Amino acid sequence: MKTACLLGAILFGLPAAAHQAGSMHYTCDMDGVEADLTAEFEIISLDDPVGDDTLVELASAPSRVFYSGELTSSAARYVFNGENNIAEFTDMDTKERFLVRMERENGDLRLTTNPHDENARLYHCHTPQS
Repeated sequence: MKTACLLGAILFGLPAAAHQAGSMHYTCDMDGVEADLTAEFEIISLDDPVGDDTLVELASAPSRVFYSGELTSSAARYVFNGENNIAEFTDMDTKERFLVRMERENGDLRLTTNPHDENARLYHCHTPQS
């Protein structure tokens, strides 16, 4: 993916302690249809390494988070790439692209589609129960 190449270029000159990688998984309610959101992320810190909690401090300087993943349900499949709180989603059926604000709140994830549009939609995601 283009994101992996970009991350490789960015990380090439950074010391090992300046970045951290991981993955995340959420179950989302998309208007009554259950969807799975999975993503790989890379946290780049220009100062100290960031803590272990994923996506908690997405917009806090001087850290930056890069991520990519997919959101799949029985009705649709989307892929996305993002930086900090904003991701670009692509509908794999129609190839339509749109922006989504991704924010952590009390361990859950909130997705706001087209956040600057008057027709913005809010979806809630939570970590799957073990």
